[in-house]
Amino acid sequence: IEVQLSQAQIENKLIDNIMYSIKHNSNLSSITPTLRELGSEPTIRVIENLQNLQRRANELRVEFTPKHPDLKAIYRDIRANKRTILANIKNLKKNILDKQKNLSKLKKKYEKRLNELPTKEKHLIDIQRNHEVSAKMYSYLLEKKSENEMRKVATVADYEIVDHAYSNGKPIKPKRAMNLSIATIFTIIFASLLAYMRHNMIDRLQNIKEVKDLTTLPIYAELPILKNFKLLKKSSPLLLQSFRNFRTKINFNHPRKMGNVILITSSPDREGKSTIVSNLGYIFQKAKYKTLIIDFDLYEPKLHSYFNLGLDKGVSEYLAIKENEIDNIIQKTGHNNLDIITAGSTREDASELILSPRLWIMLEILKKRYNYIFIDAIPLRIEADVLYIMKYSNVNLITVQEGLTKKSFISNIQKHIGEYKFKNIALLGVING
Repeated sequence: IEVQLSQAQIENKLIDNIMYSIKHNSNLSSITPTLRELGSEPTIRVIENLQNLQRRANELRVEFTPKHPDLKAIYRDIRANKRTILANIKNLKKNILDKQKNLSKLKKKYEKRLNELPTKEKHLIDIQRNHEVSAKMYSYLLEKKSENEMRKVATVADYEIVDHAYSNGKPIKPKRAMNLSIATIFTIIFASLLAYMRHNMIDRLQNIKEVKDLTTLPIYAELPILKNFKLLKKSSPLLLQSFRNFRTKINFNHPRKMGNVILITSSPDREGKSTIVSNLGYIFQKAKYKTLIIDFDLYEPKLHSYFNLGLDKGVSEYLAIKENEIDNIIQKTGHNNLDIITAGSTREDASELILSPRLWIMLEILKKRYNYIFIDAIPLRIEADVLYIMKYSNVNLITVQEGLTKKSFISNIQKHIGEYKFKNIALLGVING
């Protein structure tokens, strides 16, 4: 029993040493023989798996940083294996402690029986027992020493270290500082190039405020964008209020009771001039002004379609002297104070018609009948035609729309103003909102 107790004590100390080695990341190969001696084969298999994981981690660390996904996964497995090893060894330690406890109880039982013997016999038995225990322990330790020496001989490597490896503590690759510097430089270059391209190569007006950098023309008013045609009576209160403010500004700047002629044109990019003219006519007739809208876009007329009218009689017929009476080309729109003159039939000689002296006669007659006349003019891709009509209008508004109007178009407007010396031109901003 005492031999078994001594063996249990030795095993207990061995387990304490094993736990210390695991917690302090010592070489796990050295504890494998001890575990095999203790009969813990499952723990040995876990240690072998742990050693394989550690070798794999060492290989990956040569190429990757600790933050690499594969290394992170291996580190998780290593921690899990260590927890399993510690749990197994703790269970082994518990079993040995239970064994010690049972042996101690059995020893006390026999000692109690020995105490009942005569003194001389008891003394003799103690001497014999100590002799046997010492002999068996000596044999046990001698046997273990021989086994360890044999294992040591079997595991001694056949190579010799000439010189230990050394390092300055910094990885050769990847060079983080250099990579970070290169990435920062490329980011700055790319961002600068992108900003340059947006500013200089994308020839579209991104914001109405950019107009100030392109021309000296004032912005007469700003209106929300109308993607599809609809009269203001079906629109939101915000849109309706925008046109009311526009109407107030026109009334304030042009207080004449009769004959106010306002021309609206645009670039060729369809900024919604026809829609604006239709709604201006509607908002002015709501205020009881006698209002007329005229479609002077003889190439691509649109106003007639907004009021479900035809092109049988209009501007073309009057200017070509096919219709002598101006009353015959004026049509009703369905709103009390709003009339319309459509473009009429499309003709190839539209430019010549606009230069007709009957244009001035027509406008003079109409100015005596209406408070406000709104002209939907030809887009400025045909500058000569539009510039000729501008001579007869009180205000000439050019629509520019965010994200649609080209910056080069606005620059060309400034050039023509200086050339023809117009003084009644302004911009009408169409904003996205």
